Amino acid sequence: MYIDDGSEEIKVYFKKGTGIKKDVFQEGDLVSITGIVQQTKSGYQLLPRSQADIVKTGVAEDTVKKVITNTADAQRSTAETYLTATAGGLSALLVALGIRAKGKNIGEILKNILEKIKKK
Repeated sequence: MYIDDGSEEIKVYFKKGTGIKKDVFQEGDLVSITGIVQQTKSGYQLLPRSQADIVKTGVAEDTVKKVITNTADAQRSTAETYLTATAGGLSALLVALGIRAKGKNIGEILKNILEKIKKK
């Protein structure tokens, strides 16, 4: 996990014996972390000692806006999919009823259409 205080990013490293559950945190969570700072070749690491060393203090405003936008987009997409499927089914039903009303068989009409295509 990486945390950023607005000036620099630092890697938070969870050692196995600490019992820290990292899956309870998500991108955009605001946290306060206490731990041991260690310098490595790639930079600094922060090593919390237990779950109590990591306190969630809130959620970043940008993340909240992103979640709301993604949810609205997903709902809009689902509605469009259902409307398209409903319109397609209704159109097929109306075409079939219209053909039947004229007393013609759908098979005959399709056969005529295929013959016209083959002639071209």
